[in-house]
Amino acid sequence: MSNKAVITTEENFYNNGIGIYVHACGDPDSVQYWLEICKRSGYRKPEEDSYGWAYLVATIANFFGSGISVGIDTVDNLDCNNGDNGVYFIRDWNIVGGKYNEYENNLLKTVLNPGEIKELSNGNIVMSKETFNEYEEIAKRDARRRIKLYNEI
Repeated sequence: MSNKAVITTEENFYNNGIGIYVHACGDPDSVQYWLEICKRSGYRKPEEDSYGWAYLVATIANFFGSGISVGIDTVDNLDCNNGDNGVYFIRDWNIVGGKYNEYENNLLKTVLNPGEIKELSNGNIVMSKETFNEYEEIAKRDARRRIKLYNEI
């Protein structure tokens, strides 16, 4: 059983750039978890230079305890339409879109700026940590909605 995904940027996807393949733990929560670790560690972003990709691959490989289940290659050599989670587009250490998955309809087309709240078509709410702190009481009262936030690792 697999839970495959490809992680790349939108630019790399359409220009055959670098991507990361994971054979397991390719669900959006796991991917965002790894991105959040990189963000909190202060690593360079993959869209800035190759060091960002190296940091992300190292973070994922350390999660698995080895290089098993993670690979890096150009997008055309990766299993993008994999029947599991497809491709995640990332920017600023966040999932911002994708292909062959729920993000394909551009539900997360733009990265949220601090203080910005977006309600997605599926009813989920996405907000920055700063905004979450301001609206924590509202969020507690509105328990029927899921808040996608990765405050605690």
